[in-house]
Formats: sequence, C-alpha cells, structure tokens
Amino acid sequence: MTRPAIARTGAILACGIVLWLLWIGVINAASTTVRLLLLDQQALTPVASATVQVGDGGKTFVSDSSGAVTIPVDVGDRLALRLSHVGYKSVRIELDVSDRSSPQVVYLEPRAVTLSSMVVADEVQRSDRLESGIAHQLRGKQLDRQLKQTLAATLADEAGLAMRAMGPAPARPVLRGLGADRVMITEDGAKAVDLSATSPDHAVTVEPFTVNEIEVLRGPQVLQHSSTTIGGVVNVARGEIPKYLPSRVQGQVGAYGETVSEGGLAAAQLEGGWELISVRGEVSRKSTDDIHSALGRIENTDSRSTDFGLGAAAVFGRSGIGAGLHMYDLEYGIPGGFVGAHPFGVRIDMLKRRHAVRAWTHPKGSWIDSVQMQFARTYYRHKEFEAAGLIGSEFRIVDYFGRLDLRHGALGPFTSGAIGADFEYRDFDIGGFVFTPPSVSRSAAVYMHQTGKWDGWRLDVAVRADFRDIEPKTEVPDADIGHIRAREFATWSASASLFRSLMGSWRAGVMLSRSARQPTIEELYSEGPHLAAYSYEVGNPELEAETGWGAELVSHLGAESIQATASVFIYDLEDYIIPRNTGDTNYQTFLPVYASQGVPAVLTGFEFRSEVALARQWKAHASISYTNGEITDSDQPLPMIPPLKGTIDLQYSSGWWVIGQECEWAADQTRVDQFEKPTAGYALFNTLVQYQRPSGPLIHSVTMAVDNLLNTEYRNHLSRIKSIFPEAGRGVRVTYRLYF
Repeated sequence: MTRPAIARTGAILACGIVLWLLWIGVINAASTTVRLLLLDQQALTPVASATVQVGDGGKTFVSDSSGAVTIPVDVGDRLALRLSHVGYKSVRIELDVSDRSSPQVVYLEPRAVTLSSMVVADEVQRSDRLESGIAHQLRGKQLDRQLKQTLAATLADEAGLAMRAMGPAPARPVLRGLGADRVMITEDGAKAVDLSATSPDHAVTVEPFTVNEIEVLRGPQVLQHSSTTIGGVVNVARGEIPKYLPSRVQGQVGAYGETVSEGGLAAAQLEGGWELISVRGEVSRKSTDDIHSALGRIENTDSRSTDFGLGAAAVFGRSGIGAGLHMYDLEYGIPGGFVGAHPFGVRIDMLKRRHAVRAWTHPKGSWIDSVQMQFARTYYRHKEFEAAGLIGSEFRIVDYFGRLDLRHGALGPFTSGAIGADFEYRDFDIGGFVFTPPSVSRSAAVYMHQTGKWDGWRLDVAVRADFRDIEPKTEVPDADIGHIRAREFATWSASASLFRSLMGSWRAGVMLSRSARQPTIEELYSEGPHLAAYSYEVGNPELEAETGWGAELVSHLGAESIQATASVFIYDLEDYIIPRNTGDTNYQTFLPVYASQGVPAVLTGFEFRSEVALARQWKAHASISYTNGEITDSDQPLPMIPPLKGTIDLQYSSGWWVIGQECEWAADQTRVDQFEKPTAGYALFNTLVQYQRPSGPLIHSVTMAVDNLLNTEYRNHLSRIKSIFPEAGRGVRVTYRLYF
C-alpha cells in the first residue's frame, strides 16, 4: 500500500472515529430508566442474585429471578452504580434516569470460572446453544479440565473434532474431516491471521491458557464469518478490548505444567477502570522441552512462546470505542531424521503483531439492538531454519481486516437478525527456497442472518456473498505448473436450520446448506520445496472455487437426568481442493511431491454425545463420531480423514471437588488415499482431580490430570509424520488459577 493510500486510509479512519464519537454523544443524550435488566452476555439469560450498589458505600439492591432490579430515585438524578456477582465480572455504569419508560439492559460478562451451583443452569441451555449454532462450548471448570498445550489439543476430545499435527506445537483443529480454512479461527469474533490453515507445519497463534471461553460454531451462524458452511468457526473469547467498566481492579494469575514435555507456563491477566476508561492487560510465557512418547524422547519437539496483550476503551454507558495491541512470539521444532525429511529436523520462528480498533453502541429504544465496527492490522513473520541456522523458507504477511456488524430486532416474520460486511487486504511475500510468487489478495463480503421463533419452532436462515481477486506481483505465462496470473472469484453461500419441540424435552431439526470456498494463494501458485512441511508443493493456477451442498439431521433430548444429541450428515462437493501425495519425488530435494487438486467428493458421517446423571453426585459422559470421505469419480478414499473415535467418562462431584476417569479410543483407519499410511486403533485412559473454591474475594482453582495412564503407544492419523512420531506417553499436567 502506497503512502498516499495509507494517508487516505488514516484520514478515513479518523473521520469515522470522530463521527462515531458524535453519534455516541447523540445516543447517550437519550434517557434511561431506574429499572435494570441484568443478562448473561453470552447465554442472554437473566442473572439473578446480582448486587447493585448505588455510588460508593450507598444502598444495595439485589436482582430477582428474572434478572430485574428496581432502584427508587428522583427523576432527573444521575446514578453511579456498581454491579457484582460471584460468577461475573464486576461492572460500573452511570445512568441518566430522566425517563422511566423502559428497562435498562446491562450485559454481564461471565468470569472464567463456573461454580458447582451454576452447572445445572448451564446444562439446561445446551439445546438453545445447539439451535443457535454453538456446537461445543468450553469455559470455566470444563475448560480447565481439558486445557492442554495448544488450542487443537484442548478441543481434540470433543465429538466430531480431531487434531492435525506435525509435532506438538503446530496443531490445528479439524472438524468432521474438514481442515485448512474450512475451519476458521477467530479471536473475539475477528479473524485470526496466521498461516496455520495452509500447511501442517504452521502453528496457530493463539495461547489457550489466557482465553475465557472457546466455542465451536456451526450452521447458519458460520456465514457471519466464513463462506464455508460445511465447516465451522472456532472462536476464542478473551475480551482483549474491554467493553465494560469494572468497579474494581480484578483479574487472575495462574500456572500450567506438564511432565510429558517437562514444560510449563505462567500467566497473569489484569483489568481495571477509572472514570470512563477501562483497561485490560495479559501476559504469558510458556516453555516446553522435547515430548516423551511411550518409545522415548522425540528430538526437536520443544517450544518457547511469549504472549502479550493490552487493550483500553472509553465506555459511555451503552457505547464505547477502544483499541488493542497483541503480540505473539513462538519458536518450535519439527522432528526429522526419516526419509523425505531434513536429517536433523527444522526450527521455526514466528512473530505476530496485531493492532485493533473496535467501536460499538447499543441504541436505546431502537429497532437496532447493536452496531459494532472492527478494524485490525496484523503483521505476521515466519522463518524456517535448517540445523546449520540457514533460512530455508520465509513468509511475511501484512493483513488489513475490517468488519461492520449490525444486529436488529423484528424484521418481517423474523424476531431478530444480523446484517454485516467485511473486507480483507493481504500482502503475502515469500523468501528462501520457496518459489511461490509474492501476491496480493483483496476480498470483500456481505452477509445476512435472520432468526424466527414461533410456538416451539425456531428457524435460522443466512446468506453470504464473497468476492476475491488474487494477483501475483509477477505474471509467469510459462511456469512449470501453468500460467501464473491474476484470478478473480465470486461465490455465494446459504444455510438454513429448522428446529421443533416434538414432545417434552425432545427437540429435532434439519440443517441445509450451500457451501463455497475460494482457493488460496498457496493452492494456486506454490511451486517448490517447503522445508518444514517436508514436501515439494505444486499448486494449480486453474483451480476453481470449491462448492457443494450439505444436509444434517439433528435430535436433542434435554431431560432432567439425561442430555443427549445425535446427528447424521452428508456433504456433496465439487472441486474439493486437497493437497494429494502424488507418489512422485523431487530428486533435487528428495521430497515427496504434493499437488493441489480439485476433485468431486462426498463426506458422510454421524456424531453422538450424551450426559447421564447416574446418582446425585455421579455423571457419565459418552461420545462417538465418524466421517467417511470419498473421491466420487474414482471411489478412492479422501486423504487425512480421522477414524471412528469416541470417549467414555465417569465423574464424581462433591462440594468443591470433581474426580473423573476417562477412556479415549479410536478405531483402525484403513480407508486411506494412495501413498497414505494406515494407522492402528488405540484406547487411552486418563484421570483427573479438580478443586475449586471461593475464599472471600478470591477463587482458587486447581486441576491435576494424568493422561495416557498406561503409557500406550499410539499414532495420530492426521499427523504428516506419524511414521516416526508416536503421540505423547504418560504425563501429569497441573493447572492453577487464582481469580481476584
């Protein structure tokens, strides 16, 4: 981007911020009310028994079961209120009470802790989460129980989810056999920028220890972020740019350690406010040594990372504007020493810096519920080193991303909805011995998502249109892979889900979708060795957009003693883009050749998960999931499809304690593509003990788990290096958090 263009962009942003502040001033000139309605920010359910204090040391009031609280004041007063609840972050707000016409809605953000007394209420909402597109949700105690070294490892035990890996650090979630950017990762709803979707050796730049919640979105809601409806969105929520004014300084400190890598992490998170300004900061440092498997130490699998974030916002009651800075530095190893790999492995050093601006408002007494604007600039640099310290590959991205989201009330037959648009400008440069040409990608999208609820029915519909042009900085008409030139793509996607209460606590529904995915720069133009991926990558500049249709049947039982969800699905796709091992070898580098291909494919499968209350303090959990992928014109199995897998878990809860025993298992995977190795099945046994208890204003949380109790040797089918890299052996991991 040229300097004049940058200057114009800066001027436009400055004018936009000024106009936004003026709008905020107009909106906040409107009156509010002395009747408050307190809602959970994530579940949108009433928050009962919250304390509302007037001023410093003034009278206190408590919200009722509907989340409502009434404060008697004289009309015309301005109130400074402090809202607090043991399960939520404290909030400080100011009210202009010149009008009593409607209640003031206040959204409380859950603390990253779930006390025993709140578990039942969370489970009751599972059906609602499913219908709204939240397939999985980890927070509080459950997140602490499943927390591992990476985001993918933390989610790997969930039904339908697996982990693509090339060592412990470069792991990424896979959903129903769908990987790459079919599974988008977002942070606080904004796209996370890295190269983890393009190659198995690239890591996800998200530290799971410092997030408050992880959720996996599916169905029509996905179209607010991605065009690939058959995939999903993994959103991590950390509230980096604060949206509320805390009534006091609060936060958490914690540590994580594991014996399997002789590694650990220390982290701190702090937030506070003064007048209209809210500030939040976090920092963490993680260091791990080589992984120990059942066969011994795996060389060059260590890692070091530093994560730092700082955000501040000016909050004007129902509106605000803020900015944030986030830095993530990671260095890790890829093991080698086998045919087709570097003899001594490869080291990767990556750095990400993100500057973000966010503005929002919740207009009072308006058809518009909220408007939010985001803009972020991300710099990403990634270097791959041979053992001698020479750079074999280098990647650099400068990415500009913007998003405008408007949420509204009733529209025609629908009760609520969202309309929005986003854009992205990406400058992608490559160095070293990779011959993919430097390229620029420009994309824009518009979307609409509507929800209707009538007499036990819930209907969600969404549509999205995407436009992208990819332009190599140098056109090459006679390249070995074909004519390297600019490409343009225009695609549309749609999705609908319909759920109905059938009898009592049983609900069933159907989801239909039309999916689209545009090829990436690497899939189009790659031409040369990729050092750390141990492959010679060949793109295809003639690739078309991947499109297809999907259908899914879902049934959910939400009785008092049992929660169960079952689903079956089918996806029929044209030009399904995959990197396939051709069986050839590039003898200049002695690397296997992987070529990007668009093939017709069908994926079918099922998922089931349940929770049964066996007695007052005992619960059993079980899950099973399976995906079958096939190239339809050759009846050949798709590569890198996870096997049939499942979990069985028994938990005992008493007071502040949770004790659990789990069996995690997978079947053989013998349906493999040409030149892909099969893997054997396995069964792992894991155990955990968790203690969590408030002590005055503090909450202590300790979790200890023993993974792979029997030190079983097993292989992850989605690992590119599974022939030489068994997964982790027996290990103890301990997580401690202190909330204040």
